[in-house]
Amino acid sequence: MESFEKKIHEAMNGITFLYFSYGPAHIHYRAIFSIMSLALNYRFKPTDAILIYTNNTDLFEAPCRGLPVNIQSIGESDVIQMMGGMDLIHRVKIGIISRAAQLRPLCKLIYVDADTFFTSPVEGLIEKINPNQSAMHCFEFCLNTVSPEYLPRPTTYEFSRMVLNAGYYDTSGPVSLNSMILNSWNAGLIGLDPVNFKHLPFVVGLTDQWYKKVNYHGAEQFAFSFVLETKTSIVTAEAYCCHYWFHVKKRIVDESLAQASKEGFFSLPHEKSNGKVAALIQYFQNAFQGHAYFLHNDAIVSFLEGNYWKGVWKSLKIIVLKPSIAWRMFKDAGYYTKIKLFAKNE
Repeated sequence: MESFEKKIHEAMNGITFLYFSYGPAHIHYRAIFSIMSLALNYRFKPTDAILIYTNNTDLFEAPCRGLPVNIQSIGESDVIQMMGGMDLIHRVKIGIISRAAQLRPLCKLIYVDADTFFTSPVEGLIEKINPNQSAMHCFEFCLNTVSPEYLPRPTTYEFSRMVLNAGYYDTSGPVSLNSMILNSWNAGLIGLDPVNFKHLPFVVGLTDQWYKKVNYHGAEQFAFSFVLETKTSIVTAEAYCCHYWFHVKKRIVDESLAQASKEGFFSLPHEKSNGKVAALIQYFQNAFQGHAYFLHNDAIVSFLEGNYWKGVWKSLKIIVLKPSIAWRMFKDAGYYTKIKLFAKNE
């Protein structure tokens, strides 16, 4: 009896780190890098596990060697089934989390997006996750304060108005949210105590109801935010990880990881790649502050907003900072120059 109780206690102290990596190679490179960053910032216990749901199991074997990984093959039919007849790929996240909760029902669960990597020791975050507290990556905004100009516009505004005005249906009937303050928390990381696995069907139900009203990919994130904030309180994981969801950041990471792949980075076991992982973490954090790709994006935004000369100035700066993408800037600047000239002639 004592041995059985000891095993139960040990299992309850275990952590499940969960990944969903589906699609082309660069998606898997992101997930592998994230797992390597986790290994750099966490000392695994015998009761811990890394569950990986992927359509390319072979790619994970070498870099994850020596880690407590459980690689689950997932195919197109599984993904379609978890999408529930909709075109919302983020709905699969809920299905993956539900599967992991069933596999390890006594363990705390930390779901990590492939485009999230760890930057500091994770133990502090794990300690904050309990029956009364869940974790999400970071706070974003209050839904009842979203203006029509909030990016991406106008979808975010339309969705927030729908949620606040339409509410949702549960077993008791329609529930109004008009008087409640609803927040959006970024779902690049989600940390759950096993006591709160029971709320996952509610997350699915809200996601489906809201997505069918406004086809916005953030439906799953808003559902997690609402459920976890009403059933628990939410703590931020931002101090422990970086979720580079912005397309410019993804471009920076993908280029670096593609080069690392050519150099054999993803064929090494994790313990031989720690130095490179630490260097990449530092590089990404610095590059996210002032990379030429951000100037490129700012230049395009300036052109789109009608600030022509600001766009030209940023384009010139990019050509000096990163000559390799000068042709793109010439192309973009030429396109918007033509628009400006034609607009003058009209």
